[in-house]
Amino acid sequence: MKKHGFDLAAFEEYFSFDRFITLDAEPSKTGRARFKLIGSWCDEVVVVAIVSPLGSEAIDIVSVRRAYKNERALYASH
Repeated sequence: MKKHGFDLAAFEEYFSFDRFITLDAEPSKTGRARFKLIGSWCDEVVVVAIVSPLGSEAIDIVSVRRAYKNERALYASH
């Protein structure tokens, strides 16, 4: 499935898990916790992923999009 031009099925392969920022995000309509991950995609584009934990071993990827200017600046300063 693609959303905002990013293949969600490829998230684990392309998202840079060795350097990213985690912020709290609005919970889902059902109250599930969500987090905003700011990191790079293929070491080229800074993206924001909204994710929700599935237990302690997995995440549900809700959305991936290009980071806004302020999010890119936050990532660059990290």
